[in-house]
Amino acid sequence: MAGEWTDLHFDLVRWGDAEATYAKPLYHAFTLDNGQPKQIYAGRAFNPAVHHVWPIPPDEIAVSKGTLTQNEGW
Repeated sequence: MAGEWTDLHFDLVRWGDAEATYAKPLYHAFTLDNGQPKQIYAGRAFNPAVHHVWPIPPDEIAVSKGTLTQNEGW
């Protein structure tokens, strides 16, 4: 399961659930002294205009001689 984290990301993006899922806080599996789960960090921002695509490597853009342009937001 540990190696499937990136698969989950792509599934969430494909299903359209990424923005809502990433807005929720992430909790640690272990609890604090008071028995409550430890919050690792608050919800993260997911911008569909940027995070639905990956950046194109600069070397690929250079090799294409201007045919490829960088994805918006990267």
